[in-house]
Amino acid sequence: MKFKVCLGSSILAFFLACSCFAGNLPKPNLIYPHGGESFTPGQTVKLKWNISSPNNAHFCEQEIYMIVDKISYRITPELGARARSYDWIVPNISGTAVLELHLGCDVINIFEAKNVESSRAFTILGK
Repeated sequence: MKFKVCLGSSILAFFLACSCFAGNLPKPNLIYPHGGESFTPGQTVKLKWNISSPNNAHFCEQEIYMIVDKISYRITPELGARARSYDWIVPNISGTAVLELHLGCDVINIFEAKNVESSRAFTILGK
């Protein structure tokens, strides 16, 4: 999928966006954590990623989610398209976790197209 422009929230924007969803979306690549790390609650971890943009594809926002025991937690606010790092404070939980970087554009409130990149598993030593 390819975003040619970032569109606002309206029905017209929805129909315009549908005509833009052809080709390739930007490709996210999580750099850190790269998998196998162990973190402790309260630790600040600098999450890092790159994004390649085939055919000059565009997106409007980024969000990072953490999945632990099949439960998904959004760990960032909506980040602008230029962000490539985020200082994350590890929560007070324990288990094996995976991060997902979501790229997308809100077209209308009930529809959001996304391209997702998942990290390799890491461990949170908590509780």
